[in-house]
Amino acid sequence: MWVYKFADKETRNQVPTLKTFLRGNQDTIKMWLENTTETVTWRVHFSLRLLHWLVSVCILFLTVYALVDPKGSFYQQECEKRLDCYNACNKAFFP
Repeated sequence: MWVYKFADKETRNQVPTLKTFLRGNQDTIKMWLENTTETVTWRVHFSLRLLHWLVSVCILFLTVYALVDPKGSFYQQECEKRLDCYNACNKAFFP
């Protein structure tokens, strides 16, 4: 989205710099870099930012795992059936 807005002549002036965009929207960069816009007393220490990042990655992983795992074996069986059918078709029609 940032690239699209930056490439468009009408919205180019409304887009923040790439550095500002990445700092505000990428979790890994937010975890690594300290927020210098806040006062020193309100800044979060690196260890807490790292803990926040690790917890959010774990939550995302568990959510994806919960969505994919129940049907994972079903999808695997269906893909194997398709692959067997595809191979049989190739052997039959393209010897």
